[in-house]
Order: sequence, then structure tokens, then C-alpha cells
Amino acid sequence: MSQCAYIIEKTGKQCKRQAEPGSDYCWQHKETVNKQSAKVVKKLPIKDIGQLYFSLLPTDLLIQLFFYFNLNELYSILHDLESIKDFQKIYTSKTFWNDIWKRYISSFIASPENAYEKFKEIISKIQSAPDNSETIIYLAKNGYDIILYSILPAVIDITDNIYYSWAMCGAATGGHIKLITDLIDKGIQKKITYDCALTNAASRGHIGIVKLMLTMGATNYNGAMASAARGGHMDIVKLMLDLGATDYNEAMTQAGYTGNMDIINLMLALGAKSYNKTLASASEGGHMDVINLMLKLGANDFNMALTYAAAGGHIDIIKMMLDLGAKRYANPLISATDENQMEAFEYILNLDNISYNDVIIDVIRYNYDNTIKLILDKIPPSKRKLVNFDYILKETRGTRGTRGRSPTITKLLKSYQKIYESS
Repeated sequence: MSQCAYIIEKTGKQCKRQAEPGSDYCWQHKETVNKQSAKVVKKLPIKDIGQLYFSLLPTDLLIQLFFYFNLNELYSILHDLESIKDFQKIYTSKTFWNDIWKRYISSFIASPENAYEKFKEIISKIQSAPDNSETIIYLAKNGYDIILYSILPAVIDITDNIYYSWAMCGAATGGHIKLITDLIDKGIQKKITYDCALTNAASRGHIGIVKLMLTMGATNYNGAMASAARGGHMDIVKLMLDLGATDYNEAMTQAGYTGNMDIINLMLALGAKSYNKTLASASEGGHMDVINLMLKLGANDFNMALTYAAAGGHIDIIKMMLDLGAKRYANPLISATDENQMEAFEYILNLDNISYNDVIIDVIRYNYDNTIKLILDKIPPSKRKLVNFDYILKETRGTRGTRGRSPTITKLLKSYQKIYESS
């Protein structure tokens, strides 16, 4: 039998009694040690017990333990452990996140430097997406195939399945040929899906995917040429021309948005005449060289160009179109609202010759509640007397064959009428 291992606190010496069989302590000190241990455990919070246990584990063993959780559980656990100091090593461990990424996120996209932040962003995107289509397209576009396949429905025949079509088109936008070939191997055979993937890949210049979709039977050459023109990808534009694309007008219009003069000149040489549409797209994109060229060629729809310039927030082009004669303000205000271009919105709203009554009536007829509210909020107090609510209500009540205002807009107008009258 061995000597009792208990150290007497008062003397600092070891107990001289013999230890009990199967224990390190004598019969007297065995009970003392058990009571002391119980007190320690009782005072230690549950999370600290976990902290004490997990902090002693090597990272590779931690990884194995986390693999027992599903994605949502893993997200919740990692979030809860962020505040525990001894767990900080897993949030910066490349080994940990490389393995987590391959198991839960993507089989072919490497984990980024800020892997945990990206992981949280991915989960947040999935949780906040309004519908399945947005979630699937987001995952496919970024190449997150493992999460994607966990969300896609387990259907036997995916030939015509809309969810897999969304995935294919999203993967084409992101340029993920591996995911696309995998989806094809799974059985996607819908031509409209190939055409969607073709145009999406063309917009980003993914020539390999473009050629793959062509071999699969995609034939939307005009759509792909227009998408490539908007993205400025001359090689794909020429490929589509070789295959028989003939919609030069649309290609020139799309090239106007990004200001690609080479593609614009090519389309002009082939016979494109969409001067007004290209003027509008260039106004939204802010490309003065394209604008001047279209004006020189005869473009004269200044109202449409004003609307697009407002959407792009280009004050200099807004001024230019106004000087050229644009005078319809409702659509530009709606576009500026939709694109959150507040500087452009307020510039147009404060024009000296604007008629608030006519503008509000036009916007009501288009049924844009948000724009009406914003107009009424932004009209300066000094000019509120120019708004005639009785006239607006009368003109928008609707007659046979015309669309009147909605009950929501009626309520909105009457509430602002009281505000204006009291100010």
C-alpha cells in the first residue's frame, strides 16, 4: 500500500497514513478531497467546464468534434464560443478553416483569409434571402457547391427542375465550370437553361463556359452578344457574330452603358441605328464620349436620356439633357428614387420651372408610392404653397378607361395635405 498523497495545509507535510485501496488518499483525507472537488465544480460555470476541456484539445481533434454538427449547429456554436478566450485559436487556424470549408462550403473554392467572417456572411445571406431562387443563385455564383447541394431538392429527374436551372445560371455568372459540368452530369438537359448560362457567362467574359454551352445546344446568340457587349468582351461578341447574331442595335445599346467605343463602332459599321437607346444607356453609365457621338448621329430623345442620367446620378448629364430640351420630370424622379440617387432627385425637384402638381399627378398614374412620399417630403417649406392637393385629388380620381389612384395613395395625399396646411 502507498502513502496518502494529501498535503496537510497547516504543516505543509504529507500525511503519513496509508492510502486506501484504489485511492491516492487515506480514509480520512479521501472524504476531504471529495468535498473540496465538489465545491470547485459547483462554483465553475458550465461554459468554463467546456472551456477547460476544449482548450486542452489540439486543433486537429477540435476539427473532428465540430464535424459532428450540421451547418446551423456549427454556426450557432462558433458564435457562442467567440467570447471564450481559449477558443480563439480556432477562428484564425488555417487548418481548421480549410477542413471546415471543404466539408461545409465548397469542394473547389479555397477558404479565404478571413474565413470565419466569410462563413458568417454566407449564413446571413442564406437566412435573409427572400426566396429559394436568390439563395440558390448566390451559392452557385460563388461556387459554394456543398451548401448548394444540401439546399437543392432531392429530385429523381432534374432535367426540367427550376432549382437546378437557377443553379446552372448562377454558376455561369460566377465562372464555375466545375459546378456547371457537375450539374450537367446530374442530368440537366433543358435548352432554356443552357441559353441562360450562355448569356450569363458572356456578360462576365467566361469564354470557356460560353463554348461549353454552345456544344450543349445553346443558340441565344443575340442575347449572348448583347451581354458580352455590355461587359466589353469583344472576343465573345465576335464569336456570336460568327455564329449568326444580327441584333446590332441591342449590342450597341448595351455597349453604351459601359462606354465601349470599339464595340459601338463595330455595331455602327454593321448597321446599328439605335441612337436614342444608346444615348440613354450612355447617360446612365456616364460616358460623355458616347453621348456626343449619338447626338452627332441624330439622337434626340432627351427625356429618355434624362431619366437614365437620373438613375445613374450624373448631374452633368442631367444638366446637359435639360439644356437640350428635356422637360418631363416624373420618370427621372422615379428612376432616381429607385436607384437611391438623392442628389439627382433633389436637383430635378428644385428646378425653377418644375410644376409640382403635374409631376405628382404623373407619378400617381405610374403608381409609385415611395416617389410620391419622397417628393412631398423634399419639397422645401417655402414652396409647399405651390402644391394644390384638391386639384391633384380631382385629377387622379380616375375615369372610365383611365387608372385612378389607389386607396393607399389617397390616404397618403390627405395626410400630407394636413401637414402642409399646418406648416
